Amino acid sequence: MPPRPQLVVIGRSPAVGALALMGQALEWDVVVIDDGGQPDEHPVPALVRTTLDFSDLGVGVSSAVVVATQGHYDDLALEAALSTDASYVGLVASRKRADAVKERLIAKGVPSELLARIQAPAGLDLGRLSNRELAVAVLADLVALRASGRLTLGSVPAEAPTATDPICGMKVMISEAKYFSWSGGSRVFFCAPGCKASFDSASGS
Repeated sequence: MPPRPQLVVIGRSPAVGALALMGQALEWDVVVIDDGGQPDEHPVPALVRTTLDFSDLGVGVSSAVVVATQGHYDDLALEAALSTDASYVGLVASRKRADAVKERLIAKGVPSELLARIQAPAGLDLGRLSNRELAVAVLADLVALRASGRLTLGSVPAEAPTATDPICGMKVMISEAKYFSWSGGSRVFFCAPGCKASFDSASGS
């Protein structure tokens, strides 16, 4: 049996809770990431992770990532989501805030082809909605993508890709790398925060 679609929701709000509950009702694999939050602040605490870490979630082409961080760390959440192979990366925000977030990502060196993956505002355009209604609009959009074949199982590489830390020369497994920077439109991966800091300092980032 192919795996169920995966829904990763980032943030803490009524919209996040509604998305998680509806995703469960559809029997999708649901994960909620609330960086620095508490699981008991969410309707289903067992689904919640409290760090912005995708390394062991298996996010791929059958996955959708929805960022609903209400302006708190939109850029960090999107940057992390864009480092995965998720078929859908959406931002719950007004068009004005979405444009501002994209400008911040451009300033950080995120290439335009990655920014083009961001669906913002996320969800079907149904006009002015409550938080929970907005969650319905987002999930309806995802169900439509699922029906069209966008959220489907892709091939798994036989060997996990690696990169070389340019500071220390260590091999880094890309799927598990927690530290990276943008350089010349590409990601550079590091084994530890110290190597990233040295690289950023030398490159003026």
